[in-house]
Amino acid sequence: GVSDQCTLIKSDALHLPKATQAAGLVFADPPYGKKLLEPALVAAVAAGWIDADSYILAETASKDVIEPMPQLIVEKEWSYGQSKITRFSLAP
Repeated sequence: GVSDQCTLIKSDALHLPKATQAAGLVFADPPYGKKLLEPALVAAVAAGWIDADSYILAETASKDVIEPMPQLIVEKEWSYGQSKITRFSLAP
């Protein structure tokens, strides 16, 4: 398995601890309609969890509008019924 290659951290996504290294995969699934995605991703960038090599995915309601973030670029979106998956990359 890969469990020895993974680290799970229980934390408030808006107040993340400082990262010792950036994550290879970031998956965000905030409660729909609460406008928590943007502040959580901004906090992850600020704490060093996201870098240029991070693969960033987020699930939101398909009707949710993702507000622009200077730190991240929307690369692609896929809609599946009431859900939307968005892929981000770190802005240059």
